[in-house]
Amino acid sequence: QLLLVKQGDAALQLGEYDKAFDSAKNAQKLKEDDAETLVLLGSVELMKGMTRESVKHLTRAIELNPSD
Repeated sequence: QLLLVKQGDAALQLGEYDKAFDSAKNAQKLKEDDAETLVLLGSVELMKGMTRESVKHLTRAIELNPSD
C-alpha cells in the first residue's frame, strides 16, 4: 500500500493524474481508511476537477489524523 502511495505521489508531481488516480484507488483497496492514501486520492481528484469527491476524501484524512 505504501509503495502505491509513493508511486501515486510521484505521478501526481509529474502531472500524470490518471496514473496517480489509479495508484491511489489501488492503495485504498488495500487499506481503506488510511490518511496518507486519502490525501493522495483527494489531491488527485482535485486536480482532475472532482471537487466533491476531493473534499470528502481530504476531510476524512483530517478526521483520521488531525495533527498532521
